[in-house]
Amino acid sequence: MSQYLFPIKFHKAHLHNHKEIFGSLLESARHLLSDSEGRWNCSVLTTHFEEKDVVPPEELGSVLAPYLYQYFPPDCDIEIVNSWLNLYNSGHAQEPHHHVNYPDFINFSGVIFIQFDKDKDGRFYFENMNLDHTVLGYTHIFKQSPVLEPDVSEGDLIVFPSFVRHGVRLQKHDTNRLTLSFNLNVTPREVVHEF
Repeated sequence: MSQYLFPIKFHKAHLHNHKEIFGSLLESARHLLSDSEGRWNCSVLTTHFEEKDVVPPEELGSVLAPYLYQYFPPDCDIEIVNSWLNLYNSGHAQEPHHHVNYPDFINFSGVIFIQFDKDKDGRFYFENMNLDHTVLGYTHIFKQSPVLEPDVSEGDLIVFPSFVRHGVRLQKHDTNRLTLSFNLNVTPREVVHEF
């Protein structure tokens, strides 16, 4: 019987009211956008370098809590550490990266696809982090791609461990592909045993 070794789960959900909640973010935060070129190994317009949350953590947490607890166990505490907008137009892309070296402790990250045309816009992807899978032939033998592109649509949310490398394919159109990214500090609550 075949079984899996150490699978890594990510979570996808659809925010039905995403336009109502996040529809005005681009206009309200446009003045915070700057080009990442020279600071990241890519070119994208982002609010990340302003170090100002475009949505207050408490507000974002209250909106996302029902979706996050579909992924995380109910006995975990979830803290939104930070959030930022990324705006992609023609020529923009995001290099494969992870969020492990962020100054504050984070262990999970997420992306909300606020404006996203799945037929035109650059696709989000995960990379297989285990180079041994490719070098030793595992991916070839089992015909497994070293890259996974989750099937996402506008209004979707994905949450994943921060150590997983991820990126965005080349954006070929000026369609304002807009995402809200965020980092989480997720910790299990201490169980108090009464005797």
